[in-house]
Amino acid sequence: MKAGPTMRTIQRWMAVLAMLAVWIGGADAATYYVDSVAGNDNNAGTSISAPWKNLTKIGSRSYQPGDKILLKRGSLWRQTLTVPSSGSTAVPIVIEAYGSGPRPNLRGANLLSGFTQHSGNIWKLSLASSPTQVFFNEVRGAKQTTLSSVNAARKWYWSGGILYVYSAGSPATVYTAPGIEATARDHAVNFNSKSNVIVRGLQLEKTRGNVVFMSNTIANCTLEDCILLQGPPDPSADNAAVLLSSNSVACEVKDCDRREHRLGQRDRRPGLGRLQRDSDQGPRPSRVRQLRLSQRDRERERLRLQHFGNPAGDHGGQGGNL
Repeated sequence: MKAGPTMRTIQRWMAVLAMLAVWIGGADAATYYVDSVAGNDNNAGTSISAPWKNLTKIGSRSYQPGDKILLKRGSLWRQTLTVPSSGSTAVPIVIEAYGSGPRPNLRGANLLSGFTQHSGNIWKLSLASSPTQVFFNEVRGAKQTTLSSVNAARKWYWSGGILYVYSAGSPATVYTAPGIEATARDHAVNFNSKSNVIVRGLQLEKTRGNVVFMSNTIANCTLEDCILLQGPPDPSADNAAVLLSSNSVACEVKDCDRREHRLGQRDRRPGLGRLQRDSDQGPRPSRVRQLRLSQRDRERERLRLQHFGNPAGDHGGQGGNL
């Protein structure tokens, strides 16, 4: 049955009111700037000329729907970005890059210094917690299970609060670009049970666990146009590049590059494709789309799919070492 003039008028006014609500929701929106080089946490953070310095400063206050948090291109943080507030369905909070140059880089690994010679080409450093990965000038090292196996470049071993690495000379002079790094933080980005948030345009890498954690009852969150690098290679959901759990509703990972990592979801839900709907997941399941892989990872994914016969993609707790 066709809508009469009165019904059409009501529908038009409803559309106008919906647009007005969106406009009002973003009318008081603020923009905050963070620059790891030129910033200062004592700044107001609300202008390019007076940015904050640390990602931890972001968590010192709350934000409103429509607010933007901009990270300076060319910046590097060895910190976790913990999403501090939720937006609204109509007006999300956006965290993205500004300026020119390389993407803002968030690393879960610390740069190490102070190695002393243990014996021969084996060097040691006090390190309280066992790292999941050690990198030598950006190249992932080979973890060993005994000290005697540390007998070639980029091999390492940790025991009793001591990290041992192989180096033909002092690591301070052999590895300088940037040096030796060890994973120290679980995630580069943690959505922290916040909803209606967009994170885009970042480079996220070298974590102890999931590079991005999108779990614990979140909704309408998007990870977009990000590069995900060098998370733990172990084949488990907790080591996936992005973790989407069954209680993440209508969340998306799109237009992201994944390199030297895998992507998965808990409870054996598909990670490279549409997630299965759960009874608690509402009308729109989360999904992953337009995920770009390097040629090497595409080949590994092809072999993994051949082995498991699973066209849907990675499954948490099984699958290859992606």
